[in-house]
Amino acid sequence: MAEDYLRQLYRNGLDYYAGLAAHQPGFEEVKARYGRCARKIRSRLTQKQVVWLKSLIDAQYEMECIHCETAFAEGFRLCARLTGELNARAVTARDAASG
Repeated sequence: MAEDYLRQLYRNGLDYYAGLAAHQPGFEEVKARYGRCARKIRSRLTQKQVVWLKSLIDAQYEMECIHCETAFAEGFRLCARLTGELNARAVTARDAASG
């Protein structure tokens, strides 16, 4: 159940290709370079090779998405644990001060 919430959180606004990364320094330059390289490679391939290349690029993108979603979920879990620990310490400190 928690995994579903994390997946929804990630996919409903933290898709780095949809906007977050686009605001990072260097993103546009790398995106343009990627496009130039892809066009150059495609222009030299047969139609069958282009299909294989597209399949490779799609698989790589899917792996990156899985990696990013997993990293997001782990970061979220770490943050939740840290918040829990800090809250527990605050309660302990409060109880010690009042007791």
